[in-house]
Amino acid sequence: MPALTLPAKDSALAVRDVAEANLRRRLVVVTRDTPPAPALTALLAAVPDQAHKLT
Repeated sequence: MPALTLPAKDSALAVRDVAEANLRRRLVVVTRDTPPAPALTALLAAVPDQAHKLT
């Protein structure tokens, strides 16, 4: 795989080794009270679908 290109110093980023790790993350999506963009609708539909495939 190609090397990951990151900014030289950015305190908001953390690079960690995840090889063979059990990853568990919580995804939080905050939207406005307007009709969502098609891309956001597709993302929100895909997340539960992929979660069911992993369990």
